[in-house]
Amino acid sequence: MRNAGDERGDLLVVNSGDGRVRLEWDDEVVKSAADAGLGIDHNGYLAPYALLPRSARPW
Repeated sequence: MRNAGDERGDLLVVNSGDGRVRLEWDDEVVKSAADAGLGIDHNGYLAPYALLPRSARPW
Protein backbone atom coordinates (compact mmCIF):
# COMPACT_ATOMS: atom_id res chain seq x y z
CA MET A 1 0.00 0.00 0.00
CA ARG A 2 1.37 3.41 -0.91
CA ASN A 3 0.19 6.91 -0.19
CA ALA A 4 -0.45 8.49 -3.59
CA GLY A 5 -0.93 11.96 -2.12
CA ASP A 6 1.44 14.63 -0.90
CA GLU A 7 0.15 14.65 2.67
CA ARG A 8 0.73 12.14 5.46
CA GLY A 9 -1.49 9.11 5.41
CA ASP A 10 -2.34 6.74 8.26
CA LEU A 11 -3.15 3.04 8.07
CA LEU A 12 -5.28 1.31 10.68
CA VAL A 13 -5.24 -2.49 10.79
CA VAL A 14 -8.04 -4.22 12.70
CA ASN A 15 -7.85 -7.94 13.48
CA SER A 16 -10.69 -10.03 14.82
CA GLY A 17 -10.64 -12.22 17.89
CA ASP A 18 -9.66 -11.87 21.52
CA GLY A 19 -6.09 -13.13 21.22
CA ARG A 20 -3.00 -11.08 20.48
CA VAL A 21 -2.20 -11.08 16.76
CA ARG A 22 1.36 -10.43 15.60
CA LEU A 23 1.53 -9.01 12.11
CA GLU A 24 4.29 -10.06 9.73
CA TRP A 25 5.59 -6.96 7.96
CA ASP A 26 7.33 -7.03 4.60
CA ASP A 27 11.05 -6.20 4.76
CA GLU A 28 10.44 -3.01 2.75
CA VAL A 29 7.96 -1.79 5.37
CA VAL A 30 10.38 -2.61 8.22
CA LYS A 31 13.17 -0.70 6.42
CA SER A 32 10.92 2.32 5.80
CA ALA A 33 9.95 2.35 9.47
CA ALA A 34 13.63 2.16 10.48
CA ASP A 35 14.43 5.05 8.12
CA ALA A 36 11.74 7.03 9.98
CA GLY A 37 13.30 6.16 13.36
CA LEU A 38 10.83 3.42 14.32
CA GLY A 39 11.27 -0.23 15.21
CA ILE A 40 9.44 -3.21 16.69
CA ASP A 41 9.72 -3.73 20.45
CA HIS A 42 9.94 -7.13 22.18
CA ASN A 43 6.12 -7.29 22.37
CA GLY A 44 5.73 -6.70 18.64
CA TYR A 45 4.58 -3.08 18.91
CA LEU A 46 5.90 -0.19 16.85
CA ALA A 47 7.98 2.23 18.92
CA PRO A 48 10.49 5.07 18.43
CA TYR A 49 14.12 3.86 18.59
CA ALA A 50 14.67 6.16 21.59
CA LEU A 51 12.38 3.86 23.60
CA LEU A 52 13.88 0.57 22.38
CA PRO A 53 16.87 -1.24 23.89
CA ARG A 54 20.11 -0.81 21.96
CA SER A 55 19.92 -4.43 20.77
CA ALA A 56 16.78 -3.57 18.78
CA ARG A 57 18.38 -0.66 16.94
CA PRO A 58 19.92 -1.12 13.49
CA TRP A 59 23.15 0.74 14.31
